[in-house]
Amino acid sequence: MVLGISLLILSAITASTDSWVILVNSEVFFKGNSVTLTGYEDECIDLPTNFVAKAINTNEFCVKAFDGHGCTGNWLSFFPNTFYHHNLTKFQLRFVSVKSCQTAF
Repeated sequence: MVLGISLLILSAITASTDSWVILVNSEVFFKGNSVTLTGYEDECIDLPTNFVAKAINTNEFCVKAFDGHGCTGNWLSFFPNTFYHHNLTKFQLRFVSVKSCQTAF
């Protein structure tokens, strides 16, 4: 029985490190409409059609943001605790899809 419980706990810990969650906002300084994006491992997630992200909360994950659907085209990496997450208008990239850098901090 102890082995079964240990495997269950290990499974829950492993599953939680494979997923990532970020929050993007339509206005700078984390204002306006917000969208929560959740992915697993290096799964690519497209933003909703016509949604322009102007702020990103990476929730301690490294995230790559792409200017093409399906995680194609030019991209930028957003690492936790780095500058300009609150104001993406500083960049020349209007991103439409995201995926994890596969690094959790």
